[in-house]
Amino acid sequence: MNRDARYTVTVLLLTAAVLAPIVVLNYVVGVYVLTNEQLPPLAHEWQTQTRGTVSVSPGAELRFKRLALRDRLASIDTLVLGSSTLTTVQAVMIGHAAGGDRFYNFTVSNNGSRLIAGDADFVVDEMPSVRLVIVGLDWATAQGIFVEGEARRREGGLTRDPESEQVSVWEQLSDTLTWPRTVQLYGLLKGWLRGEPEVRDLRNLRDAPAYCPGDGTCPSADSCRDFDTSGMLRRHACLGFRWDGSVNISAYGHFARDENAKKLMDTYSAADGYGPMMAARGIPNRLVLDSLARSARRLRQQHREMIVVLPPMLPHLAEELARRPSTAEYVTRVRTELAQWAEREGMHVIDANASEAFGCGFEDFFDNIHAGPACFEKVLASLRR
Repeated sequence: MNRDARYTVTVLLLTAAVLAPIVVLNYVVGVYVLTNEQLPPLAHEWQTQTRGTVSVSPGAELRFKRLALRDRLASIDTLVLGSSTLTTVQAVMIGHAAGGDRFYNFTVSNNGSRLIAGDADFVVDEMPSVRLVIVGLDWATAQGIFVEGEARRREGGLTRDPESEQVSVWEQLSDTLTWPRTVQLYGLLKGWLRGEPEVRDLRNLRDAPAYCPGDGTCPSADSCRDFDTSGMLRRHACLGFRWDGSVNISAYGHFARDENAKKLMDTYSAADGYGPMMAARGIPNRLVLDSLARSARRLRQQHREMIVVLPPMLPHLAEELARRPSTAEYVTRVRTELAQWAEREGMHVIDANASEAFGCGFEDFFDNIHAGPACFEKVLASLRR
């Protein structure tokens, strides 16, 4: 074996030695919350009784939200559809009561534009009580408007009985290597080594959900309960879904008004989310746009409304991407095409990509493309009733 081959083999073995325990331990801890069909109903039942904040795993998110939506089907008149870029939109931002039943945020992590358009089509046909549909349309995410294919409905729509859903082995394995799971594992092991009572016995993760009791130990007035491993690390942060479907993610912190945010903006690359835009040369999936336009027309005919939101980006990031030689042509093209589409189809679009125009600052963001509630309050101010 020559020197290069030995080097390659050594690197591969070291990589495997590092990844193997992470995969195995994360699989043991994570597979329980991914495959336990009882957790979403338990989380839903607890939230229905308390109207508190509940944490579920990414794999259980869709099932949990379907249960909530099905229970409130007749009363909801405002529904938010999209990916995690709209996950912090709350009922109070458009004039609904925080603890009411008329608003629900049905955004789902890593939700693709094809499925979002299919969800909108489902709302037109199957959810007549919904008078306003707010749709998030991404172009700077991996599952955004450039992914090819026709819009499609989820099997069973938005209200399918989640007990019949299955999580594939590939989804389970993929979950073990996500950054949140790895961070959670590190925190759990560190707490276990320190003898912290919450994680002293790792079997507790399998035996029962963890509590954040809402007795003053949590900063929020809401009671909280964790049906995932993440709350074991942020027990006092009330991390999870509120009653209105929005997410309280304040535990992750915000950017500050300093060079760190600017540096992250400067290093934002195709690998961070806009790779599909580069591959599509800035041409959005017109099949998805056509599907959304059809749904909007049908809603207008029924005296209902669709509003499309181009989610906020870190201040000046859209401007920066439009200036970079590697992305300028494609950013200009997609933004021009979306503007022309909106005008041609009579779409109501709130373009919040340039969030600085709405008064949003670095401190209002969790990362480049995920804005917190303070920014969305400004973006959606015109919708308050």
